[in-house]
Formats: sequence, C-alpha cells, structure tokens
Amino acid sequence: VMEETEATEITPAPLSLKPDRTVVFIGETGAGKSTCANSLAQDKLFDASESSFSITKDVRSAVVKLTWSDKDYIIKIVDTIGIGDTDLSHEEVLTRLAVACHECREGINAVFFVVGKRFTKAQADAFDVLWQILFGADIVEYTTVIRTQFRKFQDAKAVKADKDSLKKQDGAPKRIISKVGDRFLYVDNNEDNVDAMEKSSHLMLQYLILKCRPPEFCPPVLEDVKKNISTHVEEQQRLASKEKDLEEQMEKAVAAQSEATAAIKEMQSQANKSNEQMEELLRRMAEESRMKDEKLAMEREKGAIEKMKLEAELKISREMQNLYQKQVEEARMSAGRLQESSKQSDSSCTVM
Repeated sequence: VMEETEATEITPAPLSLKPDRTVVFIGETGAGKSTCANSLAQDKLFDASESSFSITKDVRSAVVKLTWSDKDYIIKIVDTIGIGDTDLSHEEVLTRLAVACHECREGINAVFFVVGKRFTKAQADAFDVLWQILFGADIVEYTTVIRTQFRKFQDAKAVKADKDSLKKQDGAPKRIISKVGDRFLYVDNNEDNVDAMEKSSHLMLQYLILKCRPPEFCPPVLEDVKKNISTHVEEQQRLASKEKDLEEQMEKAVAAQSEATAAIKEMQSQANKSNEQMEELLRRMAEESRMKDEKLAMEREKGAIEKMKLEAELKISREMQNLYQKQVEEARMSAGRLQESSKQSDSSCTVM
C-alpha cells in the first residue's frame, strides 16, 4: 500500500503536448477499467458498465494535466474495449484493441490490467491476449494488476493476506501472478464512495509517477498487430473447428455407447427371461421328480403292505393247517382210544 499524497488537481491538457506518462487500461468487460480510468482522472471521461456488454466500443483516450507533489504531469489515459464483450465477435474486439496499440505508438509507461473481486479464467485469457497477441511478451514488465473493488485497500495486512492467498491458488490467479509478480495495486473505485475514489486516484497517480518511469515500451506497429490477430483468429477458428469435430465424435461415441448399452440391456433382459424360463422348467422337473419319487415310495409302501398281508395270511394258513393236523391227530388218537376201550369192553362181556 503506497502512502497517500495531497489532493490531485485536474485540468485539460493540450493534445499536442508529449505526455509525461501514458497508461492503458485493459481488462475483462465489467471488471471496472473505465471506472478506474475515471478515478485516475477524477472526472467522468469514460462511460462505465458492470454488464457483459462493453459500453466502450472503441478505444478512447484523454490527455489531462494532474498535479502531484507540487509538480504538474501530462497524463495520457487510454480506455479500451472490454475483452469478452458479448456484443462483438472475438476478432472485432481484438481489432479494436489493436487500435489501442496504434494510439500509444509514441510509447507506454504502464498497462493497468483491471481485475474485479474475483480472478476468473476469462480474465486470465484476457491477460494472455494482452501479451501474446497485442503487445508482445515485453509488455508484461510494464503491466500492473489493479485489484479494484477492494474495500480494505488501505489496510496493509488485508492487502498482504489477499496477495498471499492469490499466490497459493492455481488456475487464473497463478497464470497472471506468474507473469506480473508483485506488481499489484489495490484500490476501491466505488462511485458511491467519494472518499475511496479520491484515495484510489491518488494511489494510482503516485504509482504511475514513481513506479512507471521512462523508458517507455514501444508497441508493435499496427500492421504487425493485425497480422498477429489474423493468425490468432485463424488458430482459434481451427481449434474451434477441431473442438466441434471432437464434440461430434463424442456425440457419436455417446450415441454408440447408448445403443450398445441399450443392446446390452436387451440382451440382459432376454437372458433374465431365459433364466426365468429355465428356472421354471427346472422347478417343474424337480416337482415332477418329487411327485414320481413320492408315487414310487407309495407304491413301494403299498407293495410292502401287500407283502406283509400275504405273509400274514400265509402264516395264518400254516397255523390253521397245523392246528387242523393237530386236531386230526388228536381225533385219530381219541378214536383209537375209544376203539381200544370198546375192545376191552367187548372182551369183558365175552368172559362173563
């Protein structure tokens, strides 16, 4: 956090004067770059919007005279179209940003890359556009991240804690911090808070004067930038076409997988039906086998009973036959005794 200076005076400056500092505001649409530009100038020179439609459709610049530490400075402020404007094509946005390069052809002291409350992939992509396509890799050394909408921008501990947190994160923060290092400036450009706007303005001006001294960065000529844009757009179109082909192939693969899944489910259904039929057949066969076994057991039991009955009848018949023979024998013996007794009686009568 830089120390606060005295109030800044702002007066229009002749456009013919060579600026002491030239600063370009770049960022994602809605990040607050136009508001930052107005804050630096302490005047509403640029239209601002928080929506996904950039109000700044073309590059706009203003040359103002600002006083800092009892010295006047001619400051050229360049506001650019928001990267990611949903109302324009990617090529149109880049082409209009290329005009910013031409607008600053005499040299750039600083690029203020404005980031809102959160670092997003779209912001990281916008940052890549800055150095990969528009200005070249050397512009990174002239780039400072303006962390706007930071309510505790004057609290050194809060600022340090936020920086430390960002350095630990992957994704969008890491992609940007790996390039700019510690070149961060925290402000709070809240148009409803005049005091915060003025203090943020002082911080940006002080940073611009003390940290962004000459020599300036000389941007590439407009034609070269346009060639870079053309190459980038062609590559983007090639990648988009390739991505579309991959999506179509993926859709076909998904459709084929769905068909295969449906076929497998049908086969499983048929297999389940076959299994059910087989189980029913086996159940019937088992039931028939059980019934046959029971019938056979009953027949065996019946045969055993018949056998026992025959054996009993045979036994009874034998016993009756034995009894009959015994009775016959006894009758024969009884008859013999009677006959013997009769003979003895007859003999007795004869003697008498």
